[in-house]
Amino acid sequence: MNDLAFADCARPTPVAILRLSLMPYSIGHEVLLLKERNPFVMCDAGQFAELPLEQQIYAAKRAVLICSQRWAENQGGQKWLRLWGWLTRRADYALAIAEFRNYLNSGRALPATPSKHAIEVLYGKDEEKGRAMGSPLMAQLYNYVCANLGKFNLTTATAWDAPYSLAGMLCFAELENEGRMRIENAAEASEQAELEKLEREVEDESKLESLTKNNAGLATPPPDLG
Repeated sequence: MNDLAFADCARPTPVAILRLSLMPYSIGHEVLLLKERNPFVMCDAGQFAELPLEQQIYAAKRAVLICSQRWAENQGGQKWLRLWGWLTRRADYALAIAEFRNYLNSGRALPATPSKHAIEVLYGKDEEKGRAMGSPLMAQLYNYVCANLGKFNLTTATAWDAPYSLAGMLCFAELENEGRMRIENAAEASEQAELEKLEREVEDESKLESLTKNNAGLATPPPDLG
């Protein structure tokens, strides 16, 4: 599971959206999108869909433009923006938004930490189960990249251009090796999935029981709509 995720972030699939080739999603891209309060990183998919279409389109164009450039390139203006705007005036923005969402989700993939439930079931009540980081994640990743430039192909770029997901994978792996955090393994993921399945079954039974009670007082049973 984690090995496959690492392979995906180490060799990300090339992505092109709105006629621009996107760079591997980097920690610099994340910082710039957060700086602009871009809805792609400030809202979940449901909240984004409720925004006016004009805001969705603007968010998509800004996000694609940022992610098509390196950190240094994003510090200056681009002379070709008017031409790019004209070329994309009739683009399928619904498709572009969906494609960017997939690119973002893939580029931000990080190892999960095990749940408290999985830890207690598999190992007993372990008090040394790690602690969530309090410092900003981007600061953690930036410091890690700066200290490990040899692990990234950044000879002509800065630490801000390091791939977000790859930096996170390597940083978290080092923290786990040092005993400062835990990354969810296959057994822990399976145990958590079993718990969530059981919770869904209990919820479904509760809904059915409630529906049965509500229908019990009817003069005639409701029609079978199945």
